[in-house]
Amino acid sequence: MRGAVAWLIGVVLAAIVAPLGLGEVAQRIDLQAALLPPGPGHWLGTDGLGRDLLARLLVGTTASLGVAVLSTAVATIVGVLIGATAGLAGGRVERALLGLIDLTLCFPAFFLILAVVAMLGPGLTQIAVIIGLVGWTQTARLVRAEILSLKERDFVAAARVLGAGWWRICRVHLLPNASGPVIVSAVLGLSSALLVEGGLSFLGIGVQPPVPSWGNLLMDGRSCLGVAWWMTLFPGLMIFLTVLSANVVAERISEPSSIAPEGRR
Repeated sequence: MRGAVAWLIGVVLAAIVAPLGLGEVAQRIDLQAALLPPGPGHWLGTDGLGRDLLARLLVGTTASLGVAVLSTAVATIVGVLIGATAGLAGGRVERALLGLIDLTLCFPAFFLILAVVAMLGPGLTQIAVIIGLVGWTQTARLVRAEILSLKERDFVAAARVLGAGWWRICRVHLLPNASGPVIVSAVLGLSSALLVEGGLSFLGIGVQPPVPSWGNLLMDGRSCLGVAWWMTLFPGLMIFLTVLSANVVAERISEPSSIAPEGRR
């Protein structure tokens, strides 16, 4: 758990700091140093244009993590709004929103994202929003289930007797108590978004060069796999370790002892 948290903190720091100190280094072309293996001077080797792979990996953290965080925020906000509305409204509104969730789940998420990005074109913000608008269904289901359970509790009935409206009850009592599953879903969504961004960039319709990301660094290494293994190994390890760390953290905070006690009543 500590190792996973430390890795995620390091990734966040790299996303913030690396472009400031290594942005120029990551784009510096030196054809005489092309495809150098890992060693002194270039600790993770160089690519086909002689650019330092370590610098490009660290700078690429900004694009990869930025897309993942923004898409997770979009998915969480949309999921919470739709799930809370379905849980509170009931009746036809709930059935309509559940139908929307089921309809969204009918389509394979990655291929739906792939089709929309191919039609609308790549772009960091655009890709993040599209991933978020496709990935909100799990959060919506979790929030709806929590709302349905919590609104039958005694403290909600007491708030109603005291004259509190449903908006205040939802804001003060229900959503804070439903925050545990939402946090777990957001962390898992972050790791899923990293994989989707990496897949899109690997296919050439995600983050576009010269902006580096873990996915398009993988794509660059594909053509040199037989002679420059490091160009594929290290971006792949970055994605693998970050996704693994996010999943470990999500699993840990989903344990009953790690979930915060119920909120204000």
